[in-house]
Amino acid sequence: MNRPTLIRTPRWVDGHGTRRGDFAVLVEGPGESPTVTAIDQWAALAARCHRATVMRSDAVAPRLVNAHTHLDLSSYPRMMTSFPEFLAAMVVHRRSHPQARGLPAARDGMRVLRDQHVAAVGDVVAREAVLLAALTAGALPGVAYWEVICAHQSASAAALAQLKARLRHWRQVQQPGAAVLGLAPQSPYLVCRDMLQALARLSLSDGLPLQIHVAESPAELEFFRTGSGALAEVLSSIGFAHPPGPGTLGFEPHAGLTPIRYLAEIGFLDASPTLVHCVNVSDDDIQLIARHRCPVVTCPRSNANLACGVFPWKKFVEAGVSIALATDSSVSAHSLDLGSELTAAFERYNDGFDLGLGIEWLTSGASRALRRPIEVIQPGCRLDALTLVNLRVEPS
Repeated sequence: MNRPTLIRTPRWVDGHGTRRGDFAVLVEGPGESPTVTAIDQWAALAARCHRATVMRSDAVAPRLVNAHTHLDLSSYPRMMTSFPEFLAAMVVHRRSHPQARGLPAARDGMRVLRDQHVAAVGDVVAREAVLLAALTAGALPGVAYWEVICAHQSASAAALAQLKARLRHWRQVQQPGAAVLGLAPQSPYLVCRDMLQALARLSLSDGLPLQIHVAESPAELEFFRTGSGALAEVLSSIGFAHPPGPGTLGFEPHAGLTPIRYLAEIGFLDASPTLVHCVNVSDDDIQLIARHRCPVVTCPRSNANLACGVFPWKKFVEAGVSIALATDSSVSAHSLDLGSELTAAFERYNDGFDLGLGIEWLTSGASRALRRPIEVIQPGCRLDALTLVNLRVEPS
C-alpha cells in the first residue's frame, strides 16, 4: 500500500461503543506494514488527502474476538436436533470415535480462526494436549478453559485435589502471549454443588477466568424445577455409573428454582463467571446476573439448531449486562465463522438489533467476557488491527 488510503465509514466501533456519523481513517505506509496515521471526520481528512485511494466500509472496528467455542470438537459432525438429543448424540459419537476430540481437530479450528484474523478466543478444552498447546508460544491469545465434569457430591473432594495438582503443572507451562488458563465447569447439571463452590473460590483466589454453560435449553429449566423431563432421561441413559440427578448434584428441585437462581444461592455467581447461553431465564434471573456483574455470551446459531429458544437480548441490555456474541462449537453452529454468527443475530434479534451493537458484542463485549483489555483503534495501529465490515473499493 504505497498511496495513502482513506477508509470512509458511517460507524466507528471500539471500546467506547458505536459512534455514528461520517468518519474516515487514514492509512499510510510502505509494503506490508501500513498503519493508521489519523482518525477524523470524513470532510476534514478528505480535504487533506486529495490523492488518497478511497475505500468504504459499513463499519470499522478492532479485530473480532470469539468468546466461546470448543475447537477440539471441530472434526465432529454438524448436528441439528433438540438439545437433549444433541447431548446423547455427542456421547455416542465420542465413544465410537475416541480420537476425534483432540489436538488435530483443535488445530484445524485454530486455523479457521487465524484465517479470520480473530484477535483472541475463549476455548473450552477437554484434552490435556490441547490445553498445553494453547498455553504455549504461538497459540492464539485468549483463555483456554479446562472443562470440569463432576456430577456426584461424593467425588468432589478427590476430583478437586486432582485438579489443583494439575493446575500447578499447567501454570508452569503457561507462556506470555499465549492463552491464559481458565476453568469451565460444564454446566450446573454436570457439576455438583460442592465442586461448583470450590471452583468459584479458586477463581476468586487465583484469578482464574470462569465460564459455564447455563440456562441453555427448556429441558434444563424443567430439570431444576422438577428433577425430571427430557434432560433427566438423557442423563440417566448415557452411561454414568451414578446418573446425575438432584441427589447426586446436591440440590432440591422446586417450582421456583431456575439454574441461574441455583448458581446464585450456592455462591457460584459471586465469582462473576462468564455465563454462556442464558436463553431460558426469568426477569429475576437477569437481575441476579446483572447484580453479580456476570458477562453473558450468546450463540444464536447454536440455540436455533438445538431448538433452545431465542436469547432475550433487550432485557439484558436494559439491565446493563455485558454481552458477547460467539460461535459455540462447529458441531452446533455448523461453522466457526463470526460473520455468519452476526448474520444469525440479525435474523433472530431483528427488533432493534443493529450492526454497531453486533460488532460491540464481537469486540468490547467479547473482551470483557474473557477478562481481556479492550482493543481500541488509534494512530499507530497496523492496518491488520482493523476489522472492515462489508468493505468496498471506490475509484479515486
